[in-house]
Amino acid sequence: MKIAKDEALNLIRILRKIEFFSGFTMSEVENILETVDKKFFKKNETIIKQGDPGRFFFIINTGKVAVFIKKPGKGTVKVGELSSGEYFGETSIIKHAPINATVKAEEDTELFVLYKYDIEMVMKKNPSAADIMKKMIERRTVMSSYELDRVDEGFFSKLKGLFGK
Repeated sequence: MKIAKDEALNLIRILRKIEFFSGFTMSEVENILETVDKKFFKKNETIIKQGDPGRFFFIINTGKVAVFIKKPGKGTVKVGELSSGEYFGETSIIKHAPINATVKAEEDTELFVLYKYDIEMVMKKNPSAADIMKKMIERRTVMSSYELDRVDEGFFSKLKGLFGK
């Protein structure tokens, strides 16, 4: 479903706050807005699955989602939650890699959906925007690794490491 004009204005405000889009010109943002769709997901519905090909960039308009990662020997671990104005799906688009987490709606959720092809077109035309996106992905990858280590180690073992044995 395409977005209405008032939703497009709201989305422009959201995009301007997202570092991922900071290198885009206003013209590039407007071009992407023409291709944005809106999708609804019911509570507990899976939006994307870890390992699937990444084809979309999602921005949460309303609602909340949970992020899960399959960890060898640990099963599926919830590693975070995202809500209105936050986003996901960008890493697989930029890295041309499978999706690195499963995302499920924690409550009824409305998402703005941007397509990989449209983002890649902007990146080809605007190399400085592409560089900003790649640097942001690198930082997020490092932070995600840190967060996963925290899940693996547990709170008390981290405290023990801080204060010695």
